[in-house]
Amino acid sequence: MLVTQQDIYHSDELLQLLQSNENKLNLRSTILPSGKTILHQGDEIEDILFICQGEVSLYRTSEGGRRYQLGCYKHNGFLGLMELFSGKTCFYSVVLESEAQAYIVNGSAFQQLVCETPELAASTFKHLTSKWYLSVERMTRNILHSITYCVVDDLLEHEAQSSGQPYTANKNLECERLGTSLRVYNRILKQLSERGAIRVHRSYLEVLSVSILEQVRLEEVEK
Repeated sequence: MLVTQQDIYHSDELLQLLQSNENKLNLRSTILPSGKTILHQGDEIEDILFICQGEVSLYRTSEGGRRYQLGCYKHNGFLGLMELFSGKTCFYSVVLESEAQAYIVNGSAFQQLVCETPELAASTFKHLTSKWYLSVERMTRNILHSITYCVVDDLLEHEAQSSGQPYTANKNLECERLGTSLRVYNRILKQLSERGAIRVHRSYLEVLSVSILEQVRLEEVEK
């Protein structure tokens, strides 16, 4: 599973601003269990969540029941902001992949405070646009490139962020995220293994050669 390690959502500065306005926002600390669906596609938003520590995965289901799984992320910060400000229902369902430390924030109070506090508005804007950019970049990449390119690109990104750490691979979720079948995904892993780029274990992938992965990615670009 692709896991973003860095705090790319400016979560630390946002949390400080939330804590400094604890009473206005009716800020409530909570521990959420692993496996809990904390937002459901189509939900109306009243309270928003701020994840301090934990992992979440996001997916959307089509009318026919097919799922698109966006990925798994750490230090996710706010959940429900886009829906809160747009007045739309939840676009993705959000599931906790680990126990999470979180705050519950009153949505209407947060909207009002954003309008009154330029510093909070600026941090919130950075947070929203960072999430939007990552989501659009990931979906666009999957549309423009081959499945093999996307698999290799994920492995290279993981290695750049967490060199030497195993790439945890729930194959069914990976297939959902990449929009492919288990047969195709396994075939790609087998080809990469035969070229000496990776070693496939029961629950994770081990990168053996970054240079081979880079060569495969280049080959896929040139096809």
